[in-house]
Amino acid sequence: MLDELIEQAIEQKKIINKVDPRVTALDIDEETDKPVIYIFISDLHVGALGTDYEALRDLIKFLREHSYVKVIFGGDLYDNFLHFKSLKGANDSVYSPSVQLEIIALLVEELESRDQLRVLGLGNHGVNREEKAVGYSILKKRVVAVRHKIFEGMGFVNIKVGNEIYRGVISHKGKGHSHINPLHGGMRLARLANLPDFVFYGHEHVPASGIYVENRREIIVLKGGTYQTRSAYIEREYNIGVGGHIRTQMIIFFPDRHKKVFFDCPDDAILYYEALMGKYEKHDTK
Repeated sequence: MLDELIEQAIEQKKIINKVDPRVTALDIDEETDKPVIYIFISDLHVGALGTDYEALRDLIKFLREHSYVKVIFGGDLYDNFLHFKSLKGANDSVYSPSVQLEIIALLVEELESRDQLRVLGLGNHGVNREEKAVGYSILKKRVVAVRHKIFEGMGFVNIKVGNEIYRGVISHKGKGHSHINPLHGGMRLARLANLPDFVFYGHEHVPASGIYVENRREIIVLKGGTYQTRSAYIEREYNIGVGGHIRTQMIIFFPDRHKKVFFDCPDDAILYYEALMGKYEKHDTK
């Protein structure tokens, strides 16, 4: 009986891991000899009354018009007030949690259909609240086709562009806070991850970005902003009357040398990228 139970557990574990895989690392091969551009998006908070839906509409339009841009999400894409110590957020909603989830699922599926989605990171508003309510991520069950791209916590990526491989860390939250250094949480993540090429995180609704060198490695740290520019609860309890700030950053990865360039403005990134691609295409015709 003991041996049978152990063998059954082994088989059951295989089945569960196949049905509900927990992904902590991804190898992404862009299969190109030209530069690739990524956009990093977090804290959309779809459904919240204080979310800037005009800006969100512009973001979706931007992604449709520039289908070559690859997307990494950093969590808290919908507000999802299923469980919280205060019901203020639930009262300040324009959609129910089920409709919020459906909006994000439609966006994810649209991006996947154009081969834009690279990572779907989940945050405390998503997986944490859903696990408290039902024991698992509801969004993960809804978008089964991309479950192999979902990070339910901190995750690691290896992005291959041409001959180069870029290591990255994706996490909804940084590791710690500092009133002096706004990127402290991301820099600690970088050290824990053995100094990758880039770190991306969000959660704080106050964006920041920078590049620094440690042990001769050049590291880009991106802390995403939020599309929830107003929140009565956050402004009262945390930001002392200051709302969140919209910021979506981008990185261009080069294929023929280990070079990466980041931008805080998507429009500037697109201008640079398209000019850069023109040079590569011109070189190919020689």
